[in-house]
Amino acid sequence: MSLSATSTDDWTCQQQSRTALAARMADAPATRAEFAASIDRCVHALICATPVATALTELRRWLRDDAVTLADGTPVDFALFDDAILSIDERIAQTGARSQTQLLHASRQLAESIYAKT
Repeated sequence: MSLSATSTDDWTCQQQSRTALAARMADAPATRAEFAASIDRCVHALICATPVATALTELRRWLRDDAVTLADGTPVDFALFDDAILSIDERIAQTGARSQTQLLHASRQLAESIYAKT
C-alpha cells in the first residue's frame, strides 16, 4: 500500500482507520503480529490525519500494565513497542521519498506521544 493518497483515498483511509481502531483496540493483542498491527494502525491513522486518541490510550494502558502479555507469554512492554516502531518500515510498504518521510514522521510522533505520557 502506498502512503501517498488522493482525496478519495484520504476519505477511505480515514474511514478504514477509524473502523480498525475502534474494532481492534479494545482487547490486548494475542500475538506479536497483532501488537505490531496495532502500532501500524496508529501510525497509519497519524499519516491520514485520523484521530488516534483511543488507540493511544489503549497502547499506554497495555504498556503500563505488567499483567498484559501476548499469547506466547511475551510481556507487552516498551521493548516490544520499540521493536514494533523500529521495524514498521518492514511491515508498511511505502513508495517514494515523501511516503518514507511521512512514515518516519508518524512513527516518531507516535513514539514521542507514548513516551511523553507514560
